[in-house]
Amino acid sequence: MNTQQAGSFDPQDHTAGGFLDDADVSIVKAEVVEFDYAGQQDAVCAVAVTFRPDTAESDEEERTEYYRIGPLSKFTPSADRTKYVPVGSATHMNRNSKASLFMAALKDKGFAMSKLNTEGLAALAGLHCHVNQVPMPEMKGIDKKDLKILIVTKILDTPVPAAAAGGGTKKSSKKGAAASGGGGTAAAAPATAVSTAPAAAAASVDGAEDEAVGVILTVLSEKGGKANKSLLPGEVFRRVTDTKVRNAIIQLISNAAWIGAAERPWKLAGGELSIE
Repeated sequence: MNTQQAGSFDPQDHTAGGFLDDADVSIVKAEVVEFDYAGQQDAVCAVAVTFRPDTAESDEEERTEYYRIGPLSKFTPSADRTKYVPVGSATHMNRNSKASLFMAALKDKGFAMSKLNTEGLAALAGLHCHVNQVPMPEMKGIDKKDLKILIVTKILDTPVPAAAAGGGTKKSSKKGAAASGGGGTAAAAPATAVSTAPAAAAASVDGAEDEAVGVILTVLSEKGGKANKSLLPGEVFRRVTDTKVRNAIIQLISNAAWIGAAERPWKLAGGELSIE
């Protein structure tokens, strides 16, 4: 006779996860995908953002939120899934779309949209922020007062230090390579130009550069020699436990000058890494 092991009713034994609200999180990855609401609706073009709460003890506690851009008849993911591509007569997403509302909150907190337009959603990888569920805005003829959207309400750390007006970088006041914590002010907008300075600073963190190369080569080996660059941030979060080193690696792989350098043991073309 099989003996069944019952689950505990004691809250201290319960796992976290599910509904995400009022939490400090890191963005593990962000990409443009086709999303069909778990088969409940026709697929649409959407931004998928994977959040990892600071309190998470395992990957199972990560939460992916989907923000609708628009129908696939008007928009489609780019080949590297870091941007969306208008189809036919379409030009840009509607500002009432969930994706636009998510971006509006990011912009309001100081994140540079020009950086997203240049680097795509990969620029969000490693962003440490606070998120909240807020009511959807009311729209003419549509009652959305009971619907909510998860948005960034405070930027805690930027994935790449912002360049100051005098040429320096924004200094940290919290853990590792992080900027101000939960009680601080929103970080300044990251610089839009690609610079080697953040990569140089990250490379100075003991062991970060060697570990970054090791993680990338391991991922490429597991993926048969080829992998999209947008996969790397998530792999780093899953494989590197030291916060300071992990933040440094995120900075390195987010820097085009570092990851695309000729001396790397891989090739980078069109957002795809490969080894022969």
